Amino acid sequence: RARSDQVNEGVLEPLDAHPERPFFYYVHTRDPHIPYEPPPPFDALWPPSGENPELDLYDGEIAWTDRHVQGILDALERHALLDETLILLTSDHGEEFYEHGRFGHRKTLYEESIAVPLILRYPGRIPAGSQVEGAVSVTDIPATILDFLGLEPIPDTGGGSLLPLLDENAQPREMLAISELFRQRTHWLSVRSAGWKILVNHDTGSVDGWWNLQADP
Repeated sequence: RARSDQVNEGVLEPLDAHPERPFFYYVHTRDPHIPYEPPPPFDALWPPSGENPELDLYDGEIAWTDRHVQGILDALERHALLDETLILLTSDHGEEFYEHGRFGHRKTLYEESIAVPLILRYPGRIPAGSQVEGAVSVTDIPATILDFLGLEPIPDTGGGSLLPLLDENAQPREMLAISELFRQRTHWLSVRSAGWKILVNHDTGSVDGWWNLQADP
């Protein structure tokens, strides 16, 4: 797999060579991922100890990745582009560290696997510190970007733009985030709102769990 420093080379070289050109970069770094092998000195920031040494190495890989995300932001600032670039940061999944008896990912649809960050930055248009209440999904990302650019959404993608929700006068609306998992020939569904979550075996229709996330996150 390509490490974060190698991924950054593919971003920074064309950006430094032609900063005047409009650009779209999809930067996918895989370092916070099994096997957890952060390079020095990030492998020793949290020396492995206790019952879960993998988590310490995972944290080291996150710190290593953060360093290279910062490198991209620094390059944008160096070319006076940082405040003219829409920044969107997210993840495809979380990791399980035996919270529900499993390790890694693509094992369950509990929150440690499917609750991921979604951060947008564009000064002057996205208010600093604003937060969307309710459940949102990575399926909302394409519509959000296209809306930001004044373009029509792609039909049938299942998501919607989050930008209207950033208006302080916007009416709250109930949204659902749906996740799917195919494991051991079983199709699982997680349906999550702001306050509730249900886990369903899609094949049998049986409910595997129902949670009030405010009381039991």
